[in-house]
Amino acid sequence: MDVSIIIVNYNTCTLTRNCLKSIFKQTKDINFEVIVSDNGSNDGSIKMIKTEFPHVILIENNTNLGFGTANNKGLLRATGKYIFLLNSDTILLNNAVKEFFEYMESAPKTVACCGCLLQNQEGENIHSYGDFHTLSNCLEEWVWRGIKHKLFRNYKLLKYDNPKYMHGNSFLVQYVTGADLFIRTNVIKKCGLFDTVFFMYSEDMELQRRYQSYGYNSSIIVTAKIAHLVGGSNKKKPLAKNITILKSMFLYKKKELSSFKYFIFRFVFKLFYCPTIILKKYTFADKFKYLSDVISLKP
Repeated sequence: MDVSIIIVNYNTCTLTRNCLKSIFKQTKDINFEVIVSDNGSNDGSIKMIKTEFPHVILIENNTNLGFGTANNKGLLRATGKYIFLLNSDTILLNNAVKEFFEYMESAPKTVACCGCLLQNQEGENIHSYGDFHTLSNCLEEWVWRGIKHKLFRNYKLLKYDNPKYMHGNSFLVQYVTGADLFIRTNVIKKCGLFDTVFFMYSEDMELQRRYQSYGYNSSIIVTAKIAHLVGGSNKKKPLAKNITILKSMFLYKKKELSSFKYFIFRFVFKLFYCPTIILKKYTFADKFKYLSDVISLKP
């Protein structure tokens, strides 16, 4: 088997149907299998997959295991030379799977992962790659970005999709977003897939930082075309989503840093971020609860 495509589904029946349709429509001249790891959906997803896509390998998890753990479950059933992790809220616009496969077959073996420049529904490039979390770029993202948006009309957060990396038909990046992550199976066997301490967010970054410690890197190619309906697979309310993102960010830094450096990171980040919550346009009750959650957040 050339490629095992793994999709995590949680109550995204229509999105998953459209994603699967695009895979079987666009993917040609390559041996592939599709595995859906379902996180206890109750929206008819299971019946839809069994009825409309009986050849798809379906894993029925009893509960929502999160993104990383569900993908790890899918990996146990995979037989491909490469693993392609694909969000349920994506649509393949061309023969992207073959484009990834051919690139990785000719790329240096040190390239463990690749992805593409994702597009939105209007065909504009959206978040596809980025830099690992640092104190400075986390503060830039969560504290200074709002201020700079008001002061500088053309301000762009360079933590993600920094054009300095872009050159030619492929270019190296620190990490590729987990929405479309194409990985060598032999690297996974050597270095592992996702760390299950992450429920959602930053697990793709942690994985590729871990691979980097083994001497591997990640790349973006421009020939594969995929649309990503950003956030379509995540129905959480904004503040609850923010807490999940922050918790994962802290988990990432906790794994990377010594106990003392991690304490400094957490302390400094909260010192600057918490005052900004007071200025946001939330109700007093929401501000109080969110501020309390952030202050007490200690993975």
